Amino acid sequence: MVERMATAYKGLKSFSATITLSGKQGGNPFSQSSKAAYQSGKARLEAKDAKSSVLCVFDGKTLYATNSQDPKKYAKVTPGAAEGVKAVFGAGTIGLMPMLLTDPAAATKVLPPDATAITLDPKGDTVDGAPVDVVTASFRKGTSTIRFDIGKTDSLLRRVTITQPGSDAASGNTLAESYSNIQTDQVLSASTFTFTPPPGAVAESQADQGPDGPMFDPRLKVGAAPIAIAATDLSGKAVSLADYKGKVVLLDFWATWCGPCRAAIPNVVAVYNKYHAKGFEVVGISLDQAGDRAKVVHFTQENKMPWRQIYDGGFWQAKIAQAYKVQAIPFTLLIGKNGKISAVNSQDEELDAAVKAALAAK
Repeated sequence: MVERMATAYKGLKSFSATITLSGKQGGNPFSQSSKAAYQSGKARLEAKDAKSSVLCVFDGKTLYATNSQDPKKYAKVTPGAAEGVKAVFGAGTIGLMPMLLTDPAAATKVLPPDATAITLDPKGDTVDGAPVDVVTASFRKGTSTIRFDIGKTDSLLRRVTITQPGSDAASGNTLAESYSNIQTDQVLSASTFTFTPPPGAVAESQADQGPDGPMFDPRLKVGAAPIAIAATDLSGKAVSLADYKGKVVLLDFWATWCGPCRAAIPNVVAVYNKYHAKGFEVVGISLDQAGDRAKVVHFTQENKMPWRQIYDGGFWQAKIAQAYKVQAIPFTLLIGKNGKISAVNSQDEELDAAVKAALAAK
């Protein structure tokens, strides 16, 4: 069934939908609504939540992004085609759409790599009145579940739900992403992927993009020295990379509002638990917004993230994110025992292999 769904997205000339991301983090509800469009390697997403609105446009060459909390600036970067589409949808989704629309191997990546007990509900269900097939799977050693509601007639994804239990009935995390007003193979107006800067706004460009990382500082390459960090963690203690001399440390750029980040966290936790006793550390760098300190603290506790967290409330203008020129999250940087970068933006199963190799290095 999942393979059938992935096949349905292959070859689509265009795709547009209203995407609603909602759920609960440690008992705290959240909601975000987006309008998304994709056509021939171009993408657009307008996302809104209770605090802000974000616009991301990728015209096939240049990615533009604005945020209502900083109306005098807009981001302007030149990623590769796949990175551009991923960054646009990553601003307001859990990241399935860019994979389904652009990755030929999507059918092998939709389910978590540790998925088990994959079942098809013979009764099916309905989403917004439309009949759907229901596929569920367990992951994280059976402690979490993912559910796909797939249209019976067109095989398109109507909803995906991720559930992670908490310490009691009132806690735990749920994440549901629903798709409505779906249109496919329509001719979208050229203006859909044309960006007009807000009046008086100034571009913050990222020049000289490198092949290793168009969405972060191109100097961040394997073997290079990482950019120095001077900050304080959530407990008020100073943080420096010198604190981790002789250890392997992962810098993990993330945020509680970021769907792909939340989806990636269980894997980071698993890798940390597997290798921490052997000398592996993690430093989280939160891109959460001003006033969200309590949310970050609660989220890290609920998701059993014991490592140090840096949070300054700067959102995309967080000091370390600016220093590293991070334009999309989740983003990770692995630093080896010698203090040099050993892996750039390793995600999913790649992270385990990268940490293992870094620990084994002399």
